[in-house]
Amino acid sequence: MPSTKTIPLSVRVSEEDAEFIATLEVVGAKTPSEKLRTIISEARRRAVGKYDYGNCLAIAKEMVAPIVSQIRETEHATQTHSEFLAQVGEWMPDMLAYLMTTLDERTEENDESSLSKFEKGVADRVFTLIENVLRLGVTSQSRCYDANLISNRLQNVVDLVSLISQRQQSEV
Repeated sequence: MPSTKTIPLSVRVSEEDAEFIATLEVVGAKTPSEKLRTIISEARRRAVGKYDYGNCLAIAKEMVAPIVSQIRETEHATQTHSEFLAQVGEWMPDMLAYLMTTLDERTEENDESSLSKFEKGVADRVFTLIENVLRLGVTSQSRCYDANLISNRLQNVVDLVSLISQRQQSEV
C-alpha cells in the first residue's frame, strides 16, 4: 500500500517553464503543486507496470486530442469538415492503444502464435481504416476540404484491386 505521507520538494525552473506550468491545463489540478503531482503520477503510470487497453486508449486520446481539437476549432470557424481527418482521428488512438497493450503481451509470450495474433490485430485495424476511407469514395464528391481528395486517388486503388483479383482468379 503506497504511503500517504508527502515530502516537500523544492525545485527551480526557468521562467518559461513556470509560465508553462501556470497555463498548463491538467484535469483536476489547479495549482502548480497539484499539476506537478499529476504529471508525476502520469509518468509513473506510463513507466511502471502493464497497461490495459482502456488506460492506453486514454493515453493515446490525450496524445492526439490537441491536434483533433485544433482541427475541429478551425473547421468550426471556417464552416468546413473533413470526414477523412475525422476517421483518422478516431482510428489513431485505437491503433496506438492496441500497439501499446499487445506488444507488451507479445513480448512476454514471445512465440510465433502471439506474433500472428498481433499481426492479425494490426491488419484488422488497418483494413477497417481502409474500408472507412473507401466508403468516402462512394460518391464522386467526398466530405473533405477538397471534395475530390478521395476520388482522385481511387483509380490507383481500383487498379491494385483489379490486379489482385486477376491474380487470385488465375490461381484457382
